[in-house]
Amino acid sequence: MPVDSSDGSSAWFAVHVRSNFERKSSRLAAQRLGCAVFYPAYIVRSMRRGVEHELTKPLFPGYFFIHRDLVAGPRGEVLGLSGVVSIVNVQGRPVEVEPAVMESLMILDGHREQVRPHPFLREGMQVVMRAGPFAGARGIIVRSRGRRPKLVVSIQILGRSVGVTVDPRDLEPDL
Repeated sequence: MPVDSSDGSSAWFAVHVRSNFERKSSRLAAQRLGCAVFYPAYIVRSMRRGVEHELTKPLFPGYFFIHRDLVAGPRGEVLGLSGVVSIVNVQGRPVEVEPAVMESLMILDGHREQVRPHPFLREGMQVVMRAGPFAGARGIIVRSRGRRPKLVVSIQILGRSVGVTVDPRDLEPDL
């Protein structure tokens, strides 16, 4: 599980990769660097030539996550991996992904058939799932006209979100 650290040691960071390199680059990072990586994906069903196929697509196209010290430690090993463009940063300093966000994404990743990318939202009520298969996940609750509510987990530094339809009875305000 992610560990909160203000100095960047043992923290999660977002790595920006070339288009369609999310899976390959994350595997290389795990193999060559020996650190934990997280490549969140979702499953869609597709029909080709009358045959149904399952496709695995990245939840955050162009990104995967790495658990390693990238603030004080060397970044060259990560930047040298095939397909890696950069480490998400602000003014040249890698930005840690919030531990609670990573934990929520990992909970959602266990239900790839139900999770889908969602438009990034800046406003909305912060909630926590208290029951059901997503118990413990925190995010923003949104509701489209006439549809069931969705729990949306956002990564501020990427400007991206993922959402899953939830039962409103399983939600509580996250105070």
